[in-house]
Amino acid sequence: CLHSSGITSSSIMPFISCGTPGILTNIFPFFSNHIPGAVSEEIVMQMAKGALQNIGSDYVIAVSGIMGPGGGMPDKPVGTVWVAIGNKEKIIAQKLSFRFDRARNIQLTAANALNLLRKFILAN
Repeated sequence: CLHSSGITSSSIMPFISCGTPGILTNIFPFFSNHIPGAVSEEIVMQMAKGALQNIGSDYVIAVSGIMGPGGGMPDKPVGTVWVAIGNKEKIIAQKLSFRFDRARNIQLTAANALNLLRKFILAN
C-alpha cells in the first residue's frame, strides 16, 4: 500500500485506501458500512465533518480524487474528483471532472477547490 499520510500545520492528507487512522476516524466506520468508494460525495462530506470536529478551523476543504495516471474505472475515470467545502453550519460538495495528466489534474483540483471555498465564504 502506498502511503501519502501525514499531518502538517496546514493540512491533513489521509490515504483512505490504506485505512490510515487519525483525525478523520469518522470516515472509516462510514466507509465500511456504506462502501460508496473512496472517491465519492459521501466520503468527502464525512472528511469535512471530521476535520471540522477535530481541528477547530473555521473552514475546511476535503478532496478525494483519481489523479492518474492509473486507478480509473469506467464509472470513475482518471480525473474524477469530489470536493467538499464547509464550516460548522454548512457543508457542500461538488464533483469535478478533468481529463489531463496527473500534475495538471492536481493543479486544477487545487485551483477549483480554493475557488469553491472563496465563493462559499462570500455567500455565507
